[in-house]
Amino acid sequence: MPGESALICASRWHWPVVPGAGFLPNGNCRCGRLDCSPPGAHPHDPGLLAATTDTRMVGWWWDRRPQAPVLLATGGAVCAISLPAASAMRAVTELDRRGRRTGPVLAADGRIAMLVAPYERPELGELLCALMTRGAAPGRRRRGSARGIPGEPGEPGERERPDEAAAEPPEPAGAAGGPPAGLRFHGPGGYLPLPPAPGHGTGPVHWLRPPRPRPVWLPRAADLLDVLVAADRTTPGTGTGTGTGTRLG
Repeated sequence: MPGESALICASRWHWPVVPGAGFLPNGNCRCGRLDCSPPGAHPHDPGLLAATTDTRMVGWWWDRRPQAPVLLATGGAVCAISLPAASAMRAVTELDRRGRRTGPVLAADGRIAMLVAPYERPELGELLCALMTRGAAPGRRRRGSARGIPGEPGEPGERERPDEAAAEPPEPAGAAGGPPAGLRFHGPGGYLPLPPAPGHGTGPVHWLRPPRPRPVWLPRAADLLDVLVAADRTTPGTGTGTGTGTRLG
């Protein structure tokens, strides 16, 4: 049940959660927006800033709305990096081959998210910049900079602002030195749906590698990024997915 899952996240793993908008009896999203994406699986009332690990508040929320989706607020206790499913599975296989340990891995709506420890944006941006430059053709100037990991946008209508990373059109997926076409960073101001959730067209949200230890061990993003970028370059496809994340490109 969603309420049980929410309490486990808050009490056992110390991950801040908030109920998703959910659906009205007629099947429409409770937010009332006909164009919301993804319907039901985004914060609405309360907003994302209310996400908490307080078990009393979490219990009260789900007592009132037992079927509300569970949303993990990323940034403070846990972050994530997601890829289209095909790219991500290639990356997971390669990480296993290299003996690099992954943390929890989540599948949702055609994308797969790897949960990671909270990261410092400047450090991660510099690493991504180096990875991009390493593959650039001689004499080619890479677009973007190390500051190209802005904070993720908040929920619809709450913290709307231009997507800095989308200011320039993306280069073709797989182009040497080009920005990752399908990579997303889920950090401060972002969120991800957690099981149990129905998903939207590609099966339910589910764990591929569930959180097991207590506390949950999370890898550093920097330890996975080179493999994720390589997998993204060699497997075209961007995907849309559920949850908020910065698109680099």
